[in-house]
Amino acid sequence: MSGEASPQDRYVRQRTPLTFSDSDQAGIERATVTVVGAGGLGSPVLTYLALAGVGTLRVVDGDVVEMSNLNRQFLHGDGDLGSPKVESARCSLQALNGRTVIETVASRVDACTASECLVGSTLVVDCTDNEASRRFVGDWCREHGVPCVWGAVCGRSGYASSWTPEAGRTFASTFAPAGDTGLLLSPAHAGIIGAVAGVLGCIMAMEALEIAATGRGRLSGQLFTYDASIPSSSVLRL
Repeated sequence: MSGEASPQDRYVRQRTPLTFSDSDQAGIERATVTVVGAGGLGSPVLTYLALAGVGTLRVVDGDVVEMSNLNRQFLHGDGDLGSPKVESARCSLQALNGRTVIETVASRVDACTASECLVGSTLVVDCTDNEASRRFVGDWCREHGVPCVWGAVCGRSGYASSWTPEAGRTFASTFAPAGDTGLLLSPAHAGIIGAVAGVLGCIMAMEALEIAATGRGRLSGQLFTYDASIPSSSVLRL
């Protein structure tokens, strides 16, 4: 092999007529994507966004790494136990793609921290695992006109969708009754399988890349559902 490879060779396989155009890739590289939650969904989302060349990834998570996380949260390992998730995520992501800028916010998202966590985002990917945070992130994005990709995993099943200013529904408008957690149990109560989180995380990552590249989400106004017990998937119009 002669000559030195260009940095753009990293993305040559995703810049084709069937994947992303050069202008799409430029949009991805200009984007600032905030990922709220660096856990079971956040791990695949952050990994594939970094590998695809997102310009800036902002990782928001106020938790530390626990042993029970390690069956699915592959951005973290045994040596990270007790450390802030944002720090182990930053180290893993920088090792994958040093060209992506990694910003970290070691905090939970709420009204007091929203300016630090969310302002300046091209889009937000909600990888949280509780109803209150999902509602807050979705409502903030709608209020500020920022596209939002969201999803959740419950046992062997999960779902994903997105909201953009032009179309679609937020988390709160899809699951309207506050406190109705029939589909929204936390991993501690419903259990969670790493491979299921991986499937949903990949769907969410692809949706985030579509929005970063073109401004349009393929799942806006629709709900992707997945059931590993069968296995089956479907897309429902909301």
